[in-house]
Amino acid sequence: MSEYWHERDRADVAQARTYTELVPVALRVLSRMPQPIGELCGPISTGGAGSIEANLARFDIAIQRLREEGIAVFDLMPFEASLHAIRAERKKDGAFSGYDHALLEEFYLPVFESGFVHRFYMLPDWQSSTGASWEHEQALRLGIAVVYLAEEY
Repeated sequence: MSEYWHERDRADVAQARTYTELVPVALRVLSRMPQPIGELCGPISTGGAGSIEANLARFDIAIQRLREEGIAVFDLMPFEASLHAIRAERKKDGAFSGYDHALLEEFYLPVFESGFVHRFYMLPDWQSSTGASWEHEQALRLGIAVVYLAEEY
C-alpha cells in the first residue's frame, strides 16, 4: 500500500461489512493524494483475462506503469478482499443474482461524485467488463476525463 494509507484505513477496510462503510476510507485516502488523481478502469470480475486473479495482476502492472509515468493513481486493490467478502455475503443472503450492481452504486459512485478523481484510465478491453462499462458511462455523465490506454497496458 502507498504512503497515503494509514493504519486506521487498513483496519476500517478489514472491518467493513457493507459497501457504504468503505466510502469514508476511500475519501480519506483520496484526500491525502496529490492532484490530479486518476483511476484505472478495466475488467476485474467480468471480462478481461478470464479470472479475477489474472485481472488483478494486470491491474497491478498497469498501476505501476502509470505511477512510473508520474501519474497519481488511486489504487483500489487494497479494497478488493473486503469488496469480495461483502459481495459473497450479499450473494449468500440472496441480495442479488448475477452482477452485484450495489457495488457500483454504493461504493464507486460516491467516490466518483466526490470530485477527487479527475481522470479514468481505461484498459484496452474495458468494454468486456460490466463495471468498467458502467464507470465509462459515469465518467461521461460526471465530466471526468477519459484516457484510453494503449494495447501494451
